[in-house]
Amino acid sequence: MDIKNTKEILVAANEIGLVVAQALKDGAQMSDVMVVVGKIMGDLQGKVGAAISGASEVPVEIKDISVNEVVELVALQLEYVPKFVNVLK
Repeated sequence: MDIKNTKEILVAANEIGLVVAQALKDGAQMSDVMVVVGKIMGDLQGKVGAAISGASEVPVEIKDISVNEVVELVALQLEYVPKFVNVLK
């Protein structure tokens, strides 16, 4: 089994995290909620939808995860480090 669904969850969580970080960068405001929800329902709808639709498969994928797949997930997460650094500057 591959880790497609697990990767989709990781991508969606990071993408949402980037949107939240950007929205809260200047301090929390009520309008931030609408910005975040708007991005999730708009730009991120495909990524979030894919993550939600395959979420039930994640426990099965994780149950028999290999070292190579763990490295793949870590590499995917590392791709987001510079993105978060740029958003939080």
